[in-house]
Amino acid sequence: MKALIQKAAAAIFLMAVFCTNAKAFTAVASGNWSSAATWGGTAPGAAVSGQDIVIPSSIHVVLDMDVTYSATINSFTVNGTLDNTSTNSLTLIQGELAGSGTIGVARLAFQTLATTSFSGIMTVKNLVNSGATLILASVANVADTLNLDAGSLLLNTGANLSLLANSTIRINGGTITIGGGIFNTSNNYNVLYAGSSKTTGIELNSATVQQCYVQLTDNAQTLTLNTNLMINGDLMMTTGIFNISGKMLTLHGDVKTTAGSVFTSNATSSMVFTGPASLSSGLVFSAGSSLLNLTVTQMNNGVVKLTSPLSISGRLNLMSGTFDVATGGMLTQSTGSLIHVESGLLTATGGTFAGASYDVEYMGGAAVTGVELTGAGIRNLTIALVNGTQAVKLAKSVTVAGTLALVTGKLDLNGDTVTANGTFHQMASATLIGSTSSSLVMNLTTVTNDTLYFDGSNQNLKWLKVNKTNGGNLVLGTALVINNELDLIKGKIALVNNDLQILSAAVISGYDSAKYVVTTGMGRLQMGVNSGSSFTTFPIGTLSSYSPASIQQTATGTTGYFMIRVTPGVWTDGVSGFNSATIASVVDRTWMIDAESTMTINMNMKLAWVAAAEVNGFDRTHAYISHYKNAMWDTTAVTAASSGVNNVYELTRNAITSLSPFAVADKLAPLGVKENFDNASVNMYPNPSSDFVNIQISTPGTETSTYLYEVFDATGRAVLSTSNNNQLNSFQVAGFVSGCYFIKITNLSTHAVMTKRFMKS
Repeated sequence: MKALIQKAAAAIFLMAVFCTNAKAFTAVASGNWSSAATWGGTAPGAAVSGQDIVIPSSIHVVLDMDVTYSATINSFTVNGTLDNTSTNSLTLIQGELAGSGTIGVARLAFQTLATTSFSGIMTVKNLVNSGATLILASVANVADTLNLDAGSLLLNTGANLSLLANSTIRINGGTITIGGGIFNTSNNYNVLYAGSSKTTGIELNSATVQQCYVQLTDNAQTLTLNTNLMINGDLMMTTGIFNISGKMLTLHGDVKTTAGSVFTSNATSSMVFTGPASLSSGLVFSAGSSLLNLTVTQMNNGVVKLTSPLSISGRLNLMSGTFDVATGGMLTQSTGSLIHVESGLLTATGGTFAGASYDVEYMGGAAVTGVELTGAGIRNLTIALVNGTQAVKLAKSVTVAGTLALVTGKLDLNGDTVTANGTFHQMASATLIGSTSSSLVMNLTTVTNDTLYFDGSNQNLKWLKVNKTNGGNLVLGTALVINNELDLIKGKIALVNNDLQILSAAVISGYDSAKYVVTTGMGRLQMGVNSGSSFTTFPIGTLSSYSPASIQQTATGTTGYFMIRVTPGVWTDGVSGFNSATIASVVDRTWMIDAESTMTINMNMKLAWVAAAEVNGFDRTHAYISHYKNAMWDTTAVTAASSGVNNVYELTRNAITSLSPFAVADKLAPLGVKENFDNASVNMYPNPSSDFVNIQISTPGTETSTYLYEVFDATGRAVLSTSNNNQLNSFQVAGFVSGCYFIKITNLSTHAVMTKRFMKS
């Protein structure tokens, strides 16, 4: 009997427990949570434990108090509507959230809830996960804050979690992942990081994230970027380290930091600043940090300040605004890096800038150079401005170790010195603006003929040093005035069609037979010659050899500038006609000498040449300087050339009072024989000839005239002479030595003379 009674008691106890756990609060009418009428009896109250909550589909319950729900095997089911008009919250500690209705509360918090089968719509100000392994399968709209304090939030199939405009994700110790659902961040929203070290995840949408807050536990904790990030608003760092970690961080707004919070980065990280104004805080990086690329595009003359050491291994892009190395800052451009300047500036107000074998390029509008050109190791410098009429103005002298390239725009030397220690490339439209205090040092290693072009606004230099270490010429593509010194260290300077003027107070130094001024076109070397002074040497020559001229004005001559160029050849008409140097015993040179129109010329002249310029058996022991005047090359007494400095031979001619071409010939050169004829009057053929030459005269009215025919060889010696009145004559030349000959035809009635040249093959 006793055992039977015990069994009955146990059964009654179990039934009591079952009945208690099975008790449910089911809303029977729409109304407030706290109203008994809503529940058809007793209301659930603020703390519900171990009981089911059911809101049927036709019922609207207003949450008018904060409610905490905790149950192990029970559920909180909303098929109708649960919402509030104030700030009340629903906290789910344990149990299951179920149903397919609508939840709209100020705060919905999950603590250790394992799952939720709720498939309806949640619209909350604050959604909090504080430790649950929460699997979401419903539509959830967060209007204010998504707090991921702990645990994990998995967006399963059917889930659609949306951040409404200006809401915030606060990530402390929790995570969010996608497992078939949707995380909608299409509205502008903010992100706040708190707690210990963490790595960013899907919470960041570069298209819409606005404000970003870093508020970690302390400054030993690190926020590490997992992907490239663009922050469209401000970045506010209160505590912690922001590790860019090989990614690109783009900031469209302000940066505000508190002491102790820093950036850290490596040589594969990049940063871009595109804000509307100056940053509130300077950039502070941890020790040893570097960036691949840093771009500054601050509007409204905004300033980005660096207040710690940082090195850049790739590109520093100065698009607009100012990048300032402020007190505490040290910017280092690594080997092979590039500073790209458009409309931005690089300054150093208290900090330091250093560079080692880096490049600088200007590719925007007009600019004044900054500290980007103060590094000790500028490798390449390029000027390629958008507008070719604008200029980059030097703020101080610069040395370029690699290539100096002027592509478009101008480089204003602004009284400073540019030293090119490598290669040089300049387009004709990209000019140099000189001045009387500006200088160029061209220590060039290339063998090409590099060309200098100066802007028409100022074609002056204080001094120019030419040092073409591997040969070749430095070509002058425009006029240039040297105010102090032209120093020819190695190589030549070649003139094309513009003059090089050496002012009276300036000098040319270092010239010799390998280093001189080449006159390849119409360009001349201008130098001042004082009245009554000693000889002034013009160190000129052709591409092939040195051929200087020296001028001395006597006391009756006036002080002024002479302009001299020298060309190969000796022409029968001074500057045109037949090149006598092809057959005559001359120096294969013509010196074209001019002077200022207001000068009185009474000069002594010395011409010099190297042995290689002597042609056709030139006899330097019986030679003279010939002057082309009165349409003829004149002759003077012959003399022997003397040896001069730099392995040249030279002759002197005194008392010259007029200027025009000059040449050097020996006593046998037929410079006085001119080819002078009317092509319509005389026809000579064949030319060249091997057996005979035909001469046909067709001048009207001279059919009965008698002509004297004289044939001269290249030395001026007559080799044939005859006269007749035939209009057509044939001369045998088979026995002549091969070479050049002249036929002089004289009309014995009118005394008209015509001279024509032919070649004996």
